[in-house]
Amino acid sequence: MNGKFLCLLVLLSAPNLSYASAVKQLEAGCEETSSRRLEVRYNRLEGGIICGDPYDLTSVTQSHEPQVKYAGASKGARYTLIMADPDAPSPMSPTKRYWLHWLVTNIEGDDLIRGDILGPKKPSLTVEEYEGPSPPRGSGYHRYYFYLFEQDGLLDINAPPQRGGFDVAKFVRDHNGLRPIPVALNMFYTERDE
Repeated sequence: MNGKFLCLLVLLSAPNLSYASAVKQLEAGCEETSSRRLEVRYNRLEGGIICGDPYDLTSVTQSHEPQVKYAGASKGARYTLIMADPDAPSPMSPTKRYWLHWLVTNIEGDDLIRGDILGPKKPSLTVEEYEGPSPPRGSGYHRYYFYLFEQDGLLDINAPPQRGGFDVAKFVRDHNGLRPIPVALNMFYTERDE
């Protein structure tokens, strides 16, 4: 596998999987499936994030959010995007599991298809501003997941009280307008050098 980590995106298409079990199995890795892969592009990288690959921290660090694109989005549908780190503050002691790095709701399918989800004339709502990857020095590799959920209409969501300890599964359960299984995702690994 040339040092690449395997992603299990196919699990998302199994209708009888619960969200919690899908996430648990997804955390084991990911299997690239072009029709379900969320395209994530950082300015310093040529091409987009390849699901499950490790990246140098400088290549995925920028002051603004990456471009997010999903070719499989439905025109007229709305989506919620979550970026979270399940390894905070360290993979060995993830006491702040699912550190919330970004939360955007009411993204229009057309905007996702174009990869243009934010802007003054966009109906999407940034609930939690983008905060780039920032693994603590010496904590090892952290995983950064991008989850895309389809909505059943417009959502009115407040920012969580804190970024650390954001419970993705509970968030989805608590918001009835979100479909329980992500329609697409992507993830990468990075670490801060000693």
